[in-house]
Amino acid sequence: MGLTPQLRMLRPNLTALPALGLPEGFALRSFQPGDEAHWERVLTASFGGEPGKFSFDRMMRADAAYHPERVLFVVSAETPVATASAWRTPGLDPVWGTVHYVAVLPECQGHRLGYWVTLATLHRMVTEGLGAATLTTDDFRLPAIRTYLR
Repeated sequence: MGLTPQLRMLRPNLTALPALGLPEGFALRSFQPGDEAHWERVLTASFGGEPGKFSFDRMMRADAAYHPERVLFVVSAETPVATASAWRTPGLDPVWGTVHYVAVLPECQGHRLGYWVTLATLHRMVTEGLGAATLTTDDFRLPAIRTYLR
């Protein structure tokens, strides 16, 4: 993972989003107390790095945009296996939301969970009255970019 994102993707309109329809055996929910460790585990497994690199308290809870209902998880047997957040980025036009920290456990890839959790963040943005979305990623993350284009 690079130090700075190299690619910004925009979805200028959040109308007519596809319906959510997770694969059998998976469900969607928002953050619950105790999910900090799940979020850290999913990001570390997805992006790599030394233990402690991804700190929920430092990277999420300390941000003024943090609200538990904006942090979404795909769960399997009640255990989080994918995550993404519907974020508000300071300095962006207030109609724009940001898809933030999309990650899927490597052993759960192949079920389109990145797509479903990203789509869920867009639906969350609509619930909050937002009309457009952005995300940033590294240009070498081709599977992620294909997911975001869908």
